[in-house]
Amino acid sequence: MGFICKECGYKTTTEGGMKLHYKVAHTSPSMVKTPPATIEPKPKQVKKKRDILASADAMLKEKQQQYAALKKKWPKKATNIGSEEKISAAKLKKMFPKETTVFVNGRLPAVPLYPKLESSYAVSVKKMKNDWIAVSLIGKKTKIAWKEGPFPKNYRVTIPSLQTK
Repeated sequence: MGFICKECGYKTTTEGGMKLHYKVAHTSPSMVKTPPATIEPKPKQVKKKRDILASADAMLKEKQQQYAALKKKWPKKATNIGSEEKISAAKLKKMFPKETTVFVNGRLPAVPLYPKLESSYAVSVKKMKNDWIAVSLIGKKTKIAWKEGPFPKNYRVTIPSLQTK
């Protein structure tokens, strides 16, 4: 069921809405109806068509180059972080390259790690069955975690993840 204003054709679904409309729109003496100003529409601009495949290929090449550069600087040995000690942001900056990006709470987009670092972290290390270790750095506002261990023919340190409290 709907209500239609007899004066202006306004439609509403409730009687209270119609009373309010009539009170606001038709009984106010200061409300003088003026024709709406005509606004000239802007001419439509032709959108440039981008080649989606070309931009995706360019983005993929850029990401591969960034990964290759990061891989050269990435730690290839154990970080040797012991349990129950504190670590400073300066030590973390020495361990991980400046180009390191992390996911915050597991969500995209990846952000640079360095600006998110706190001044110090408490360290906890958990040893796993396969000779790998899980390292967690717990700060006041954030938690940084990664895993490291032997991989065939070399040692691997995974990219850290960042969680906010």
